[in-house]
Amino acid sequence: MSTKIGSASFDALARAFFSRFFDNELTGGSADLRNSFFWLIGFLAAPGAFLPFLMMFNWEGYAAMHGTGALAIAARGDKVLYLGWAMIASGFVSAITWNSLLIDRRDGLVLGVLPVRGGVIVRAKLTALSAYIVLIAIATHAFASVSYGFNLSARGTISWAISGVVAHMVASCAAAVFVLFALASLQGLAFVLAGPRRFPAISPWLQSFVVAALLLSLFVLPIISTSTVQTLAGSDAAHQWILRTPPLWFLGLYEMVLRNADPLLTRLGMFALAGLAGAVILTLLVYPLAYRRVVESVAEMSAPGTRRSVVGPWIERRIVALVGGHPVSRASSQFFLTTVRRSLRHRMAFALSAGVVIAFITPTLFRWAARLDQLPPAPPTDLLALPLAMTAFLLVGLRIAVALPADVDAGWMLGAIGAPSKPMRAGVWRTLFGAIVLPIAATWTIGFWHVWGARAVIHHLCVCLAFGAVAIEALLWGFESFPCSRVWRPERAELRKWWPAYLVGVIFVMRLLPMLERSRPNAWLWIAGVFAGCGAALRLTHRLRRKMPDADLDEPIQVQLLNLGG
Repeated sequence: MSTKIGSASFDALARAFFSRFFDNELTGGSADLRNSFFWLIGFLAAPGAFLPFLMMFNWEGYAAMHGTGALAIAARGDKVLYLGWAMIASGFVSAITWNSLLIDRRDGLVLGVLPVRGGVIVRAKLTALSAYIVLIAIATHAFASVSYGFNLSARGTISWAISGVVAHMVASCAAAVFVLFALASLQGLAFVLAGPRRFPAISPWLQSFVVAALLLSLFVLPIISTSTVQTLAGSDAAHQWILRTPPLWFLGLYEMVLRNADPLLTRLGMFALAGLAGAVILTLLVYPLAYRRVVESVAEMSAPGTRRSVVGPWIERRIVALVGGHPVSRASSQFFLTTVRRSLRHRMAFALSAGVVIAFITPTLFRWAARLDQLPPAPPTDLLALPLAMTAFLLVGLRIAVALPADVDAGWMLGAIGAPSKPMRAGVWRTLFGAIVLPIAATWTIGFWHVWGARAVIHHLCVCLAFGAVAIEALLWGFESFPCSRVWRPERAELRKWWPAYLVGVIFVMRLLPMLERSRPNAWLWIAGVFAGCGAALRLTHRLRRKMPDADLDEPIQVQLLNLGG
């Protein structure tokens, strides 16, 4: 009887843990976001699935001229490109479901009072994690494996094509599983070492560094791919470092499945198997330890993040002081800043944007750090783009944090208070400007004043401030609510429809705007003027739309109170 109860508990827990991967902190139970997650999987799988069709004619021509054996060697760079993309895509999927990878304190509070053994809970969580990883790997790489296998063996036999499909499937799935288990074990190890109280504070920043590392890997991947063939042949000594990168390891596993007897590739394949086994074993070791730490924290009733912070409240007070004297504006600012500082999901949204910023600025800073003695007389366009891109990415992260609810069930209180919407929006606007735009612009001014002089820096400072103001107006267009008080509605962004416009906007900020600023001495003046006009137009249309009866705005939740005195 106890065996049947234990089996039923295991099955129920495994299903519950598995569903949590598609209903994490950012989804908040939204079916639209859960569907968007599967759209994300399809988006990540599409490049690898369709790349062989784009390369088909090149592969056919190369095989006709040099033979199928030479094509198998020449295509190793394309295989590495796919394997690297598979690992990066798996890393992004893991970053999205970051808060669902471990058994957290909420699980300990709920499951700790149930008559379920800890071993059953840990096994159910590991089973759900393994099923999730296998599902992601197969769904992402199944079609691409067929596409690669048959297109690379168009002039070969059917058995060769099937071998290519199997080799591609094994190598790509192994690469994806390696990354997913490695990130899960990294998070579990950080939890065990930091403890339940400190881990919530470091988890978002660990997540941001993971995102930054993935984006930097995306920049380095073309270098690895293009130098693979020469490096494996021993004719490219400058890129021997790529042999220590995981995409080359799993290329070795790819060739091992194809029964290639090359000693170097065999050694790389053994590195891949060792890394995969190490990631799995480390996950199996740290998960029970992490669950024990969770149970201990619940038994001691010690809430995470209870340590007093001095810097956070001090920064909050300084920013709120900039907001102004209206009590509603100050309350809006204070509530938003405190929520971001204390809420895990809000810190995660900001940390993800910070990871994008780190990945974007690192290559430029390293490139110019090596050429400090060759700085031009005027600021180059890539350095001019840094503060603009930092402002844009961080503002988007905080705008998502504004939309994420702190506690939806308590949102009715804001409607009962009847606070005016205009000062609520003003508090958020000034908070974003004071927390992001001003510090970044001031850092640019201090960091580059002595290099290019006051005139060039002040000109770009005006452009940064004007751009930050109009970016905030665009992000808050249609927002009339108290921050962090409504259900997040990401469908309003309409990414599937407007992604080309968003891409054009990113290119404009990173490339065209700095080039326009450098085009003539007084360009900064009319750029700032254009931004001021755009900001005024956005503010005007926002107010006009608010007066429309069918306007779909983020207004405070309206409630009707019982008139008990009537």
